[in-house]
Amino acid sequence: MIAILGGAYLLLIALGAVALARPEISGRSAALTPDRAFFIAVNAATLCGFPATIRIADMAITGQTIVFGLVLGGAFLSLWIGGIAMRKIAGLEIASSAIAAIASAAIAAALLAGWGLFPDRGPADGMMLGVGALGNSGLVLSAAPTVGDWRLHAILLPLAVAGGVGVVVWVELFQWIKGRPISRHSRTILFMSALVYLFFLLSFWLVEWLSGGMEMVFRQQLPAASAASINSRSLGLPLDAVYSLPRTMQWLLMFAMMIGSAPGGTGGGLKLTMVSEPLRAWRRLRGGQPVNLSLSWAIGWAAIFMAILGVALLVLLALQPQTPADRLLFDAISALSLTGLTFNPISQTGPALYTLCILMLAGRLIPFALLHAQSRAATIPQVAVG
Repeated sequence: MIAILGGAYLLLIALGAVALARPEISGRSAALTPDRAFFIAVNAATLCGFPATIRIADMAITGQTIVFGLVLGGAFLSLWIGGIAMRKIAGLEIASSAIAAIASAAIAAALLAGWGLFPDRGPADGMMLGVGALGNSGLVLSAAPTVGDWRLHAILLPLAVAGGVGVVVWVELFQWIKGRPISRHSRTILFMSALVYLFFLLSFWLVEWLSGGMEMVFRQQLPAASAASINSRSLGLPLDAVYSLPRTMQWLLMFAMMIGSAPGGTGGGLKLTMVSEPLRAWRRLRGGQPVNLSLSWAIGWAAIFMAILGVALLVLLALQPQTPADRLLFDAISALSLTGLTFNPISQTGPALYTLCILMLAGRLIPFALLHAQSRAATIPQVAVG
C-alpha cells in the first residue's frame, strides 16, 4: 500500500510539473523552463515551501490552483502514508481507509479555519495558509502573517504542530480520553515536542535578548521566539528575512531545521526521536541494560541524512562558487529538512535547482521508506525513527 501511495506521490509531482510548463497555465508570456516547472511542483508537493523569484501570486488562476492542489495532495498523502506506516509501531488496529478519512477531515478543518479566520486576505489566500500550516508548508499567495498577528499563534502554529505529529498521535490521544493507554512512541513524541519547543524558545529568546536589549522582552521577543521555535522546525513561513537575523540565530535555525518534526507527520528533518532515542540508549547503558532497537534505526537515518547533506553541499559549492558556503549549507539543510527557509528567494537554474529538488524529494521519500521498513521488520521498534 505504501509503495502504491509513494508512486502516486511521484505521479502527482510529474503531472504538476508538466502542467506548470504550459504557458497558458503558468500565466507567463513564455513557458516555464523544465527546471523551473519541476522545482515549483516538487517545492509544493513535498511541502517544503521555498519562496522563489517566480511567485505563485504572479501565475494565472489555473497555475495557482495547480500549486494549491499540489500542496493539498502532498499534505493528504503525507498524513496517509505516515499513518499507515506508524499504526503498527503504535499497536493501533485501524484501517488505512480510516486513516485517509481522518486525514481528509483534518485538511477540511484546516481549509475552513484559513477561510474563516483570514477574511482580510481572501478565500484562496486564507485556505492556502490553513492547509499549508497543517502540511508544514511555508508557501503563501501574498504574504505571511506578522509575528504580532494573533492568528499566527492561535491557529497556524498549532496546526503546524498537529500536522507534524501525524494521524496516529491524534488517534491515540482520542483513545486515551476513552481510557486506552498511549503507546511509548506517542508518549515520546508528545514529550519531545514540548521539550524541544521549550529548548528553542529559550534559545531564540536568549539570542534576541542579547541582540536587542531587555526593554522589549515580553512584548516582542518572547512571541517572536515562540513562533521561531515552531516555524523553524519545518513550517518555514517567511516571518523574518533570514539575512537580517544575527549570525548566531542563523546557525541556530539550521540546528532547528535539522531536528524537524515527528515521524509519520507532515514535517521533515531528522525528527524528534533522533534526539530521544540516543538519550534513552545512553541511560539504559548506564543502568547495565541492552540498548533499545530504535537506536540502530536512528544511527542509520542520521548517517543517510548527513551523507546526502555532505554530497549536496559539495555539489552546490562546485556549481555556485560565488555564494558563501554557510548560505549554501543553510539552503541544503532547509531543502533536505523540508523547511523552505532561505536567505533570498530561490533564483538558481539548471543543475543547482535540480540539486535542491533532489534534496526535497529525499527529505520526503526516504523517511517514508524507513517507516515502512520499521513497520515490517522482524522486531518492530517501540519508537519510530525517520
